[in-house]
Amino acid sequence: MENLSDHRENRLNNPNNWGKEKLNYINTIESLNQKLNELLWLHSNLVNDPIVRITRMLRLIQENKENAIEKETMLKYLFSTVKELEWALKYVKDKNREANL
Repeated sequence: MENLSDHRENRLNNPNNWGKEKLNYINTIESLNQKLNELLWLHSNLVNDPIVRITRMLRLIQENKENAIEKETMLKYLFSTVKELEWALKYVKDKNREANL
């Protein structure tokens, strides 16, 4: 029965396997890179956009102290955007799990 070190030695001593090993390594790295790029896009678009809107709405609410109707409308938009952010965070979290990263 061949042990692990013998298998590793045979693999490294056979030049025909070098190309296959290198190709497998490159494919693995490219696959991981694609997954990371997808997660980065999700984070920068799905998560960051609602955060920017929330920040802007909070500033508008803070600046507009007199008009209660406008403030109420802004609070509704704010609540809706927070829900969107919650969904986006869950979606990104699920994608992270799927990618096993």
